[in-house]
Amino acid sequence: MSQWRRGVSAPSNCRDPNAYLPKPVRHVVNKVLEDIYHRGAFDELRQIVRQRKPFMTSMMVYAIHQCCSSDRLKSCERVVGMVKDDELRGIIVNAPYGKSQYTPLCRASYCGSEQMIRYLVSCGADLAYRNKHDEGLVDILKIGLEEAQTASAFVRVVVKERQNRRKKVYYELTFPDGKKMTVPNLRHVTRKKYDAENVGFVESSRYGYNTDNTMFIRERFANCHQYIQKSLSWQAAQHVKKIPKKRFLGKHPAALRIQTWWKGLGSSKVPVVVPETLHVDLMRCESLPIAKIQEFVDNLKSSESKQRAVQELYRNDADVKALIDYDLPLLKCLL
Repeated sequence: MSQWRRGVSAPSNCRDPNAYLPKPVRHVVNKVLEDIYHRGAFDELRQIVRQRKPFMTSMMVYAIHQCCSSDRLKSCERVVGMVKDDELRGIIVNAPYGKSQYTPLCRASYCGSEQMIRYLVSCGADLAYRNKHDEGLVDILKIGLEEAQTASAFVRVVVKERQNRRKKVYYELTFPDGKKMTVPNLRHVTRKKYDAENVGFVESSRYGYNTDNTMFIRERFANCHQYIQKSLSWQAAQHVKKIPKKRFLGKHPAALRIQTWWKGLGSSKVPVVVPETLHVDLMRCESLPIAKIQEFVDNLKSSESKQRAVQELYRNDADVKALIDYDLPLLKCLL
């Protein structure tokens, strides 16, 4: 998929993520993301989705990238929830954006947000994606960890320009706890490109602040790395073709098989017995870690009767079908 960019002509196909996004629509999206309970802006956004305008997909791409950059999980869930089409949701979740062609999953990895990564993977995000610099999710995690550790040594301040009686200019720095300090110049104040003019960053150790939380930052990124590695190894295992073992029936099972065939029932028409606790166990998987879910799946795959019971529940139970299709695609290997 090509890079999402501005200024291109609006195509007739609304599923093209390269469609041009008007500036008023970007303002509406940002307003909704700032306050997800803003009724008027969200109704306007929903009206755009219902009309299925050519730039609708690019609007969703822009919104999800903004959510992943600022770690707004609830806003991302609400925006993605407006898309009911599985194919369109997969296009939006895997669409790159920016010069480095980061996908939403790459931005969530850069921020070290484990919950956001889990949600995007459940929506169909590609774990094996590599951008134009040949960087995978593990490489982006390392870059994000280094940036987060560097940023932890700085503290955000509000800068105001002042003048004394002799009209000499000095600057007043306001720290997050309300403490104020005056400096003659802004030599030690760092500014970022997209921040406001009166916002800057200074080294916390220079002004007596202790913002060393690198231990928690490393733990957060380590959890993300562990989840990505387990998910990649699980996906690789699904592509390995297992040679089925030949099963030789004994005398008594063979006689039963011949009797059922002779009666005209056939082995495929034998009624499936669904355990009463299977529905509860499947719905409980949503709150389990991925390692426990993998053990549960291996247990079900070891028994053909249990696997057929899951397939029967998938056909007849709407809750189990929604769980497997949208929340836990890991269970699709049982179907």
